[in-house]
Amino acid sequence: MSKDIISYIVLFVVLVLLQVMVLNHISVMGYGIPLLYIYFILVLPASLSPNWVVTLGFLLGLTIDLFCDTPGMNALASTVTSAVRQPMLNVFVSREDVPVAVPSAHSLGMGVFLKYALVMVFIQNILIYTIEAFTIFHYLTLLLKIVSGTFLSFILIVGIESLKLGKSEK
Repeated sequence: MSKDIISYIVLFVVLVLLQVMVLNHISVMGYGIPLLYIYFILVLPASLSPNWVVTLGFLLGLTIDLFCDTPGMNALASTVTSAVRQPMLNVFVSREDVPVAVPSAHSLGMGVFLKYALVMVFIQNILIYTIEAFTIFHYLTLLLKIVSGTFLSFILIVGIESLKLGKSEK
């Protein structure tokens, strides 16, 4: 097995464990929960087949669902988020750069990566909290959950990328 495949397997396991054991117990006044596991979808190689990205996104969401007793909620949201990943990459990165890039602050630049990450995290949070509520009648509560969850998730991703960027510059 390739070193890259092993590192992605380790990332998958670490993010799932971190999400299930720690992050699911953190919230902003009972509203937003950081969804750091989406980081796995964000940093998959851009050259990876969209079918594989969607499959891995589904498996990631399903794994979270199994541990969190949320039947299908994370699987659906992660599958949809994985499906829109390539179009979102195309919005922020030129077509010539997409096939060779592993999306990160180092390869895309901090500004481009953060825009891409923010949009993807926002999409994931919209999906998760809309599926969870299964209604739009309590839209202020829903909006508060989406915004606070996006904020927490984004801050954690910025932290990870800053650490990785600082480590690669040394």
